[in-house]
Amino acid sequence: MSSGAFRWGVLSTGKICADFANAIRQLEGHQVSAVISRTRANAEKFAGAHCPKGAIALTGLDELETGMVDAVYVGSPNDSHFKDVKALLEKRQPVLCEKSLTTSMEETDALVQLAKDKSTFLMEGMWTRCFPATIKARELINQGAIGDIVKVQAEFGYDIENGCPASVRGNAKTGGMTMDIGIYLIEKALLAYPSSHYECINTSAVSINGITDGVDLSVSASVAFRAKSLDFQNFHERQHGGVASLAWTGLADTPETCSIIGTRGAIIFDTTAHIPPTFLLRQRVSRTEMRETRFDFPPPPDDKKHNWNYPSSICLQYEALAVERALRSNLTQAPEWTLDDSVVAHTILHRLKVYLDSSSNFIID
Repeated sequence: MSSGAFRWGVLSTGKICADFANAIRQLEGHQVSAVISRTRANAEKFAGAHCPKGAIALTGLDELETGMVDAVYVGSPNDSHFKDVKALLEKRQPVLCEKSLTTSMEETDALVQLAKDKSTFLMEGMWTRCFPATIKARELINQGAIGDIVKVQAEFGYDIENGCPASVRGNAKTGGMTMDIGIYLIEKALLAYPSSHYECINTSAVSINGITDGVDLSVSASVAFRAKSLDFQNFHERQHGGVASLAWTGLADTPETCSIIGTRGAIIFDTTAHIPPTFLLRQRVSRTEMRETRFDFPPPPDDKKHNWNYPSSICLQYEALAVERALRSNLTQAPEWTLDDSVVAHTILHRLKVYLDSSSNFIID
């Protein structure tokens, strides 16, 4: 790895890649050094528009040589992730792959195993875990600030007719709304019930699907967790397990809130929970009194030179910094969102998909 600026490669030239490149453009000590696309013209156009420090334009991964970049951000469509990430790992090239990592459990398992076999860094781009608000909430949960977690209640939705990625509806291969935003709700469940201490024991769901393509558009899911052991060291008192009630939709914009409820209080993400700028800590003082503490985390400064395609994309800097910290510490995983986290999250998602595919669900236009 270079001792100077952290050098990024960007694979693909779509909207999320443009946002990532402009977040990197404003991040001190980081730069985009290579843009990889199917055509050199697209790569050159992207580099000219979003990489003012200069980035080499490459046609395909075959042109990416060892040492050109420190890590590659993969922002191609979900159903291309497997082949793209596999090719990079085969080169022993560290990878930050946009979520969801793949569209099948078999592919997720294969990439995780390949990363381990090659001793090469891989992180699924669960940027939510890198937000300061999430890091602080996780710290409080692990300290027992709200007692034993008994329930997570969370929702997330946006109207796909207003800015929907073309790959979401009408392309069952990419996983519909479950793989697009359902994974954010699973992240919140795993924040409360970390895979190091809990296992998923039951899943169920109902959905509303598109009439022409069968893609899930609106889902209500329940997930139950059980403690792996009741004798934890360095963990708080009586962890038995709990449930998560999760809902996601592509039919309407929702408030996007999340409550993590414990025996002695709650952590409440009361706005944009997947990109949280704030949260509320409620702690029981007595049967009739709750103490409330608000934690606010302003986003990084933005020079406003880029019209962002997605909300709060300047905060993609957080996951870029997480990757840099891990690699400079010679780690092959980021502690914010590990490979085990990805495997558990995708296991739950695919259990839900199997359940939905085998159930009778409502169908709408």
